[in-house]
Amino acid sequence: MAVGFSVVVNANFDTTKTRLTKKIGKPFGKCEPLSDNMRTCELAIGEKKTILLMAEDNVKSTTTLFGCYYFYAK
Repeated sequence: MAVGFSVVVNANFDTTKTRLTKKIGKPFGKCEPLSDNMRTCELAIGEKKTILLMAEDNVKSTTTLFGCYYFYAK
């Protein structure tokens, strides 16, 4: 997997997810907490292209990372 771009925003996970969903016009489908205290959501936007949203699973967390990632073969 390779990074197309990634951005850290000063907003909590839920706010970022809501605003991105509104901008993109599609809801994030695969959302789950990870075992290492992180929350993630994914949205496939094309063949082998995914928007990923990630933040610490903590109500006090005020930053979220999101980006576009794609799968590639060597």
